[in-house]
Amino acid sequence: MRTYTVGDTITLELDLRDSSGVSRVDTLFREDASGRVISMHGDGGGEKEVTVRLEVELTDETFPGEYRCRFVDAYNTRGGKDTHHPDIRFRVQMFPAEGGGPELVEWRLS
Repeated sequence: MRTYTVGDTITLELDLRDSSGVSRVDTLFREDASGRVISMHGDGGGEKEVTVRLEVELTDETFPGEYRCRFVDAYNTRGGKDTHHPDIRFRVQMFPAEGGGPELVEWRLS
C-alpha cells in the first residue's frame, strides 16, 4: 500500500470521458478508525476526454492511518453526475519509515 508522510503531496489522476465534457471531480477518502477525511477536487475543463489531476498536501493536522476512497463524484458540463467507488487506498504516517535505529558512524576507546 502506498504510504505518505506529513509534507508529502498526494496526487491522484483520473481518466474520464463524457460526450458533453467533464466539468469537475470531487473525491473523499476516510480513515475508518477515526472518521477523519481527506478530500480532493479537480477541474475537467469541459474536455470530452481528460485526465483530471487531484492533489492534496498532507499537513501536521492530517490524522495518521489507512484511508479508503468512499466516492468519486464526476460531473459533466450539463450538471449530470456519476458516483464511482474505486478501491483506492493509501496510508498516512507521521514520520518517514526507518529501517531501524541510528547508524554507528564512529567509535573510540580511551
